[in-house]
Amino acid sequence: MPSSDTQYQKGQSGNPKGRPKSEWTWSGVLRAAMEKQVGPKQMKELVSDALMEKALTGDVQAIKEVGNRIDGMPKQKTDITSGGEPLEGLIKIE
Repeated sequence: MPSSDTQYQKGQSGNPKGRPKSEWTWSGVLRAAMEKQVGPKQMKELVSDALMEKALTGDVQAIKEVGNRIDGMPKQKTDITSGGEPLEGLIKIE
């Protein structure tokens, strides 16, 4: 057990600066970049336009991405059985 002089005092944080600000994460940096103005449009509008242009040329990956962003990812069905037989003790959900 650490001695009382090396322990944090009651009410004193062991991490006074806290968690790093989000602008220092990849997510934060990308979000900031997407909010930048490029002429009359924001970067995210330009990226959306580029994605739509690729989808309109028949790019299957771009078409899937547009669909996933608009309707969400397709649900995947999970079969919880053992050799086609239901497992004991589980509730069958359909």
